[in-house]
Amino acid sequence: MGALLFLALSAYAGAYLLALLARSAAGSLEGAAASDAVSLRGIALRRERLCAVSLSAQDGERLPAARTGGAGSAVFFAACDGFEDLGPELLEDLTAETLSALLAREPMPPEDAAGRLVLDGVWYFAAFADDAAPLRPGACRVCFAGSGELLPARLLQVRKAEGQRLVLLRLTAGGEYLTIRKTTALLYCAATES
Repeated sequence: MGALLFLALSAYAGAYLLALLARSAAGSLEGAAASDAVSLRGIALRRERLCAVSLSAQDGERLPAARTGGAGSAVFFAACDGFEDLGPELLEDLTAETLSALLAREPMPPEDAAGRLVLDGVWYFAAFADDAAPLRPGACRVCFAGSGELLPARLLQVRKAEGQRLVLLRLTAGGEYLTIRKTTALLYCAATES
């Protein structure tokens, strides 16, 4: 009986610690100093597909493959912004000129679409970064404009291109973050190089 009680308490303690770790990984801006932040201006890219027919779904609803017309499991959003064609494949040859063109592109919502499907839980944020602090790839946190919440991210790339510093982040946050497109953000990285 004592062993069962020990196992039960261990399981509850483990679940509690995991919840604390998850909360601290997402975090809030309370523990982050603005002086540690790098300002970003960029655009979110993810695998998406327009819906030609109504799927009778709520915004942000995860749909099983059987309801997406062969697209696989996906998250549905009724609003389209005309950027649904911007997928991660654009990141292979990203230059400062390409990123500037993406940021200058005006939204052109398609008139005949009934919504859009976000096909992957992984998405990317390509951005220009200020030169406030040196950066190197690795784990980091990002706060998108208007959010107030720090999200875990992975800084995949930092490079100078045409006199500007480009960064590429990989994120897995869902929900309302799947509606982000062109925005600003603050990047917090624990690991920097001198």
